Amino acid sequence: MRTAIEAFPGIGSGLFFLFVLAFLLGTLCYGLAFLGSRGADRVPSVVFLLWFALSLPGLAGTIAGTDALDRLLQWMGPYFQPAARAVIGVWLWKRAAFYGGAVPGAPVPAEGIRTRLS
Repeated sequence: MRTAIEAFPGIGSGLFFLFVLAFLLGTLCYGLAFLGSRGADRVPSVVFLLWFALSLPGLAGTIAGTDALDRLLQWMGPYFQPAARAVIGVWLWKRAAFYGGAVPGAPVPAEGIRTRLS
């Protein structure tokens, strides 16, 4: 039992690294998926791709085993991530309103638009 307890920090770190890697790949995929959009629908693409690009130095530092790059990107947690989430949240709210989502008083679009997303 003692061996399992002492080994857990390494296992936990490895699993967290896989989680962060999967999150970054998902962020890249979302950014690329929205890249061809026009107007306000391009906003999440820019945010996701910027988020991906700004997270790469931290990932590289983790792989290299150094925290030198972490000090340069400490501002991301308290400033960039909440701002990015707010921008994406506003975009999602507007999309839900446009397509007649669960937003009270939202306009209902024409049938042709609704079937395009289905």
